[in-house]
Amino acid sequence: MADDSELEIAAELKLLRKAYAGRLPSRMDEITNCWLEARRNNWRMDYFENLHMLAHKLAGSGATYGYSQIGDSARTLEQKLKNLLSSGITPDNSQIHELDRNLQNLYQIIQNTYRASQFDDTILNSIEKPYLSLDTQFRTIIIIEPDPDEALALAQQIGYFGYDVHIFKDIDEASFMLEQSRPVAIITDIIFADDNLSGTQMAAQVIKNKAQNSRLIFLSSRSDIAARLHAVRAEGYAFLTKPVDITSLIDRLDQLTGTRYKEPYRVMIIDDDAEVASAIAATLRSAPNDLFETLILTNPLKVLAPLTEFNPDLILLDMYMPRAKGQEIAMIIRQLDAFLTVPIVFLSGESSEEHELEAITSGGDDFLSKQVLANHLIYSIKARIERSRSLRSIVVRDGLTGLLNHTKTKEQLDIEVSRTRRRNGKLSMAMIDIDHFKLVNDTYGHPTGDRVLKSLSRLLQQRLRRTDIIGRFGGEEFAIILLDTDAQAAFKVINEIREGFAQIRHQSQDHEFSVTFSCGIASFPEFGDASSLNDAADKALYEAKDAGRNRVNIAEQYLF
Repeated sequence: MADDSELEIAAELKLLRKAYAGRLPSRMDEITNCWLEARRNNWRMDYFENLHMLAHKLAGSGATYGYSQIGDSARTLEQKLKNLLSSGITPDNSQIHELDRNLQNLYQIIQNTYRASQFDDTILNSIEKPYLSLDTQFRTIIIIEPDPDEALALAQQIGYFGYDVHIFKDIDEASFMLEQSRPVAIITDIIFADDNLSGTQMAAQVIKNKAQNSRLIFLSSRSDIAARLHAVRAEGYAFLTKPVDITSLIDRLDQLTGTRYKEPYRVMIIDDDAEVASAIAATLRSAPNDLFETLILTNPLKVLAPLTEFNPDLILLDMYMPRAKGQEIAMIIRQLDAFLTVPIVFLSGESSEEHELEAITSGGDDFLSKQVLANHLIYSIKARIERSRSLRSIVVRDGLTGLLNHTKTKEQLDIEVSRTRRRNGKLSMAMIDIDHFKLVNDTYGHPTGDRVLKSLSRLLQQRLRRTDIIGRFGGEEFAIILLDTDAQAAFKVINEIREGFAQIRHQSQDHEFSVTFSCGIASFPEFGDASSLNDAADKALYEAKDAGRNRVNIAEQYLF
């Protein structure tokens, strides 16, 4: 039996461990801020030295205080940073993404440790999510709701879409986390005082004082003008009535976070002068947040293959090259249907009205001098790409879900299979079909059916990688192209999404219901071209349907 001194030491150690755990969020903030500063400063090596020091300290202290997971995760990060510093070479995108994943893993472990020590009675549930970049500030959502069952049900629904959800029964309990974290949104019920709404603005003010950059989403069982007016006066971002339609809520949350997931602008630079092309590429890459991805081509006569593989949003084309004039290359590019609308901007060391007219009449969209200032170049190209993407989205995207349409999805499948074949890689195609969707439309109406389609499209976008290609094939059928993924890995990912989708509760007036989907998967190189890959995935899908639905089936090679 332990004596009094041993008990005192044990109690002191417990207090020290709890105090250490209480400091973990600020330690993670230091690391995160250092990482973000490194990004803002073009990955200067001195920031990695600071990051290495912070990881080293955390690895040692985590192990000392008995938090082995923190120690191990921080040690892994420390070692990778040490290797990077030893090389003396600025990290490339793949190394940055790997470090980002290590940081996210460390953040998750610290968050779980902190919650276990500080919020045992207030955090009701933690939803497992896919990897989320640090740029999203972890997509943290706070729910303030006194009813634990209602709060947990809502947290689970939101969590399926990849958000990091925390639950508190009142503002006082949420107070510390509101000050320490940066939640994207705070979801709270309209607060009544003696059957009126006078408490709403007071509660909103308290929340705003503690989390200035967070947006308020109000829920209410009332939908009258008085309740809505109080939400507006409390600076609410959104007002939703109970029972909450999860698709509508996710729409609002995605509006807050979606702009952070913008795909890099792909710019192809065609110039026989490698030094000039490199300088232009460096200027574009200097834009913040990895805004541009560039490809340099110094031989214009080899333009066809890179065009298809890189699929540029915009082409910067030198007017005067020895092997072929820029105007000639532009006319060749315009012969290809897939690139009829891609903006072509001519570059020249000279600037005159005659040259500009010559450029535009040969298929160009704009003319820029090579002496143009960096900011002008960046903003000019950015504006052109944004306009072009907006126009193309009308043609290539499904109006309801915003996903690629049938034609564009098949086109992308051809492109990705060709690209994967050239580099001896692998990819998988998944065909998804919502089970008994006609019954949903017949029972609850087409508007409700549309919300179900949007819900699945949102879920796919949230749970899949940004490099994966998602399309609506028609009706209730969706297609996914998973790059660098074999059939077994694709099965694991899609099956997790299937399980999550089956748990989502959809609303139709006074009715609540759930829906499932079936899926067929085929992979390359087992199926050697886009057509056989599509056919195999489709056949596997209908075998899944015949086997009872709500399942994922992998195509076998012997099918063809």
